[in-house]
Order: sequence, then structure tokens, then C-alpha cells
Amino acid sequence: MGEPGAFAGLNPGAFVVLRYDVAMTRVVLVAVLTSTLVGCGETTRVEDASVDSGLVDAALDAARDVGPPDVGPQDVGAPDTYDPFCHWDCFGGLECEDGVVYEHEAAPVPCDEWTGRCPRYAVGTCPDGCGDRRPSGSADWERYCEGMEERLAGDPCASDDDCHPPAPSGAMRRYLACDVDAGACVAIDPPTHPVVACGDVDLDALSTPEGSAYGVVRDESCAGGWCRFVAQEAPACDPQACAMPCEDDWDCPPSHFCRAQRDWTGRTLEDRGEDEYVAVCEDFGGGLACP
Repeated sequence: MGEPGAFAGLNPGAFVVLRYDVAMTRVVLVAVLTSTLVGCGETTRVEDASVDSGLVDAALDAARDVGPPDVGPQDVGAPDTYDPFCHWDCFGGLECEDGVVYEHEAAPVPCDEWTGRCPRYAVGTCPDGCGDRRPSGSADWERYCEGMEERLAGDPCASDDDCHPPAPSGAMRRYLACDVDAGACVAIDPPTHPVVACGDVDLDALSTPEGSAYGVVRDESCAGGWCRFVAQEAPACDPQACAMPCEDDWDCPPSHFCRAQRDWTGRTLEDRGEDEYVAVCEDFGGGLACP
């Protein structure tokens, strides 16, 4: 607070607060003016101003002259270097190093446990070492190996096979073919697979009250030679559609995936025979309809 004599002319009860902050000068004025107005009414009339301009100027000057406090050097002590919330965030992912593909763990690592890299573990070994092209999307670990990299438009080729990465699936799907004259892979339109009804296939032996089958049966009326189905006990229908054979996902439309389906040709639930499978394009959103 300033010198007592500086505010001797204020009305009794006027409360003045000074802070060592230029912005707080507004508080001084509000406090002074508000307190001088309290008690003014029709029965008590103040002829002269309780606070003349000289006093207000004096209050402002006092606030300005005080300035920020000189607190001098402070002993803040040694910094606390331990932070229980300090950590490194690891978000997972694959990498290939010296022919070994590692998967990083997706988890936070406390700073006092950090070794300079995210925790990882080996998931596979590349016979010919690491590839020189990192997959552009989520991919199986084999895609990080030499000779297994995904193909891109512009890559050299002599046939369509050169534009298709070897199995297994896993990488951003690209539809490419070889322009033999240019000797390079070029982008093509993806295949389509409209829902086409199967022929007259008999699925009665593939559903009983105890269970039912799903998969494929031979159907020469289909362009691909296979009918994909889900057998159901009567009176429900058996959803089905002609199937599209494939070797990997890039043989299928964008919404389909190449998956192995059990071959039920000539078999029943009681006589399953040996397990045999056929790879066909499967639409996880459905793709089958009642005949």
C-alpha cells in the first residue's frame, strides 16, 4: 500500500488496494470510485467531489511509480528430474533389419526404461535379406523381404506376373498389368464380380437340424465353375451365387478378398471326406442371394 498521506483526502471507509501489476491499476480506480459513491442519497448530498482529479492522478502516479517488485535472486533449488508421467509412445509396426523382420510393441515406455528404441520381437526371417521397398499400407511381414515387395506402376515387367507381388496377400491393393511394348507395369481397372445365380445345385444333404455347411460346390453353369453357398435347414432358403476363383486379393474386386472355401462337391455332412479347399473371391458384406 502507498504512503498514508497520499490518500488522506478520501472519504472515510474508502478501501484502496495496490498491486505490483500495471493491469491492476483498474482495480484501484474501481475500488476508489465505488467506495466514494456508497452512501450518496437524497438526504446526504455531497457538494464537492469526494475525490478530485488531483487525488486520482496521485493514485495513478503512485501505481505507475511502484513498478514490479525487485525480488532479487531466487534460490529455486535443484530441478526435480523425476517425472512419473514421462514416457515414450510406441505405435507398433513392422521393420526389417539385417534380414529379420521385427514387430514393435504398441505401448508407452517409461522414460527410465527407454533404451533408445521401442520394444520389438522377431516375426520372421527373409531368405534373401530385406527388400528395398517398404509396404505402403498394412502388410504381412513377408512383404518386407527381397523379391516380395509390392509392385508399382512403372516397375519393369515382361508379363503380367511381374506386376503382381507373390503371395501371401497383404499390402495396399493395386491393379496392374504389363505393357509389354513399354516394358512397364501400368494401372488397369479393377475386376468386377456381379451377383449371378448358381444353376440347379442340390444342397439338401448339406443341412440338418444339427448343423449346416457353407463353402463351394462345382457348378459348370457358372463362368468360374464354382457356386458359393450357405446351406440352411428348410424352410429357409440357401443363399448362393456363382464364385470367382482367385490366387490373391488383387484378382478380386476392391470389396472382395481371396479366401479358401471348403469344397463340398459330392459330399454330405455325414460323409465329409478329405478336406479340400478352393480359393474364391469373397465379399464380407454378403454377395449371396436366395435363388
